[in-house]
Order: sequence, then structure tokens, then C-alpha cells
Amino acid sequence: MARVDALAGRLADLKATTALGHQGQVREALTRSELTAALTAALVGRADTEAALRAAAHRQLQGPPTRRPAPPVRLRRLDRALARLGSFGQAALIARSGLWRGTGRTLFDLRHMAAYARRGAAPEIVPPAPFDQAWYIANGGSGGRAPIVHYLLAERRRRPQPAPAVR
Repeated sequence: MARVDALAGRLADLKATTALGHQGQVREALTRSELTAALTAALVGRADTEAALRAAAHRQLQGPPTRRPAPPVRLRRLDRALARLGSFGQAALIARSGLWRGTGRTLFDLRHMAAYARRGAAPEIVPPAPFDQAWYIANGGSGGRAPIVHYLLAERRRRPQPAPAVR
């Protein structure tokens, strides 16, 4: 009889342990579900915020164009003189404008700007500048010059942005 009582006690302990294990698994599953729901809510909030920021940036880009004041006559003369000096003068014009996103290595950047200026109006070239070259050539041309140089010399005062939506 003692053996039966001992086995019954062990069986009761086993059932209690199994119940505790089951309760732990249930709590873990509920916690994971709650964490998943919280993560989903956070991702939805992030997506909503990013969409609102994109919409605000789009509204800002599509706002009324502002006309830039004409640079002083001496600077326009300097720009025209630099443009007449060939590709290196045009590279200096591009560098002076601040439009080109360089690497910080001045000579390296000037060499690349000069190479860009030598190529002229090639719509397949994508300069490291917020400038849509293919659109610019298709919507007004560049007179055979590199489009950024043409924009800096002739169009900057009339068109504040060199493309419908600057990249």
C-alpha cells in the first residue's frame, strides 16, 4: 500500500510539474504575441511617419519657384571668363557653384569635373550633383556644353531648380 501511495504522490507531482510547464509555455506564447503586436504597431507608426515626411518633402519641392537674385556683374563676368578657359575653367566654375557633391579631395574632384565638362551634352552621364541631366537636355538643351555649366551660366536665374524634382 505504501508503494501505491508513493506512486500516487509522484503522479500528482508529475501532473503539477506538467501543469507548471504548460502555464510557462502559455505565458511565453502570450508574451511573444504581445511583442509581435507592439513591433507591428511600431512599424506601422514608422511607415506613417516616413510617408508624412515624403509628402512634406514633395509639397516643398512642388512649391512656388523662387527667383534668385542676379549675382553681381563682376561674378557673372568671372563665370563667363572661367567658361571660356576650357574644361579646367568650367571645372572651376562648377566647383565655385557648390553644386557638385565632391569627395573632399580637391584635385581628384577638379579632374572629374574637368572630364565631365569635356564630355559636353551627354544625357547618359550622371554627375554627382542634384541635377537631372537627361531632363535638362531634353527640355531646353545645353548648346553642346556640359549641362551643369550651361545651367550655371544661362539658366540659374530663370530656373531655380535644374529639373522638375531635384534628386
